[in-house]
Amino acid sequence: MVAIPLVSSTATFAEPNQIIATLNAFGGTIGSLLAPAGAGSLAGAINLPAASSQVNLLSITGGATGSPVLLGVGGPSAGTSVDLIIDGNAPSGAVGIGGIGTVRAGAALVVPFNSTSANFIQISGAASGSPPIMSVGGSDTNQDLMFQAKGTGTIGIGGTGTAKAGAALQIVSVGTQVNGLQITAAISGADPSIAVFGSDTNRNLVLSPLGTGTIKFGTTGMISANGTVNQSFTNSTAPAGASVSIQRWLTFIDATGRTGFIPVW
Repeated sequence: MVAIPLVSSTATFAEPNQIIATLNAFGGTIGSLLAPAGAGSLAGAINLPAASSQVNLLSITGGATGSPVLLGVGGPSAGTSVDLIIDGNAPSGAVGIGGIGTVRAGAALVVPFNSTSANFIQISGAASGSPPIMSVGGSDTNQDLMFQAKGTGTIGIGGTGTAKAGAALQIVSVGTQVNGLQITAAISGADPSIAVFGSDTNRNLVLSPLGTGTIKFGTTGMISANGTVNQSFTNSTAPAGASVSIQRWLTFIDATGRTGFIPVW
């Protein structure tokens, strides 16, 4: 049984041919898109196959001026927890949403078909004062969430604008990368960490200010004085194996805005 909500009422039919006849009675605009294709189904521009012992159905509700058209689930279970699934055609079909054009490249969002999917992305709305959530769902107990730019493109997070310059955080891909940056949170009493991970055994971590800028540390307590007396050192205090004289100075700025120097032998 199929229910088709109209602007002011819902028509219910038991057979596909009844649907066609009634739609034609409303001017044939929708009915002309459908063609009989055997018992229990409709084929043509729209295919409505029948399901054995079905109780739930697709509901399309028109909207007045300024209101959206609604696509949802109808039937006896309407209002309870019943999913609405839009399925791309196997083996490589995709569901395209929004955008322009009639091909996949014109869509604003593309969801490719995957016949072996066990995990998925879920987006949850939120009440006033709470943030929406994007997370991983599925059968696995622990699973990563991957964001991938195309080629050497950049992933931008936060900020304003539609260009990468407006992002609060940029993640740049180099195409053939084997090492990356890992940020690990911590429980109470432990310290979060920023580290290098990847296939190399030993790899440096580079912090690069913009232009002639310097690295700035964020709290006033992280650089402490050695007592109340200014301390001095001589060339002989250089670490073993280092040059006997200071070669360079590492410049930084503390949380108070004061410039400091770290000797480099």
